[in-house]
Amino acid sequence: MTYKHIVLDLETLGLKPGAPVLSIGATAFSLEHDDTRQFYIKLRLAEQSMAGLDADVLLWWIEQEDSALSAAFTENQAAETLWTAVQLFSIWFEQIRREADQEPCVWGNSNSFDNEILRALFERCGLEAPWSFRSDRDFRTLRALYKDKVPEPPFEGIRHHAKDDSAHEANWLKLILQRMQAADSALL
Repeated sequence: MTYKHIVLDLETLGLKPGAPVLSIGATAFSLEHDDTRQFYIKLRLAEQSMAGLDADVLLWWIEQEDSALSAAFTENQAAETLWTAVQLFSIWFEQIRREADQEPCVWGNSNSFDNEILRALFERCGLEAPWSFRSDRDFRTLRALYKDKVPEPPFEGIRHHAKDDSAHEANWLKLILQRMQAADSALL
């Protein structure tokens, strides 16, 4: 199966590149089939610079549900170093790219948040992100344009959990893209 779209979701302690990252979630999908492929990894917070920490984001986290707080802040043996996390993401991304025989679109909510913060993680490790800036897409903008035509589907899982948020956003994005595709077909 080929996946032509990847939706990123990062849980962070700041709003700008360089912010500490708690977890990375990504969901790959295609408009042609229902199957998805997911990536999820927790990062070791203790090994990251706190230079990009934002007090308002910390206050926002305190107001979230216990399940989201537990998922975000409970470090366990599965949490990885930054280096390992970006390497594993690169491997996952390259598998998606190889199967699609093209670079997938990389969607963020917005791309100036998720995409740029993840790109900054790669730079901190002295690596290039595995996707080109030409593949960056902005789900927030598309969602705003189609909010009346394609309502938000029901959320499954834990809100503010990178894996569940990326799956939800991918599901919603797929519905919007299918609506756009149907509208284009009707014009032909």
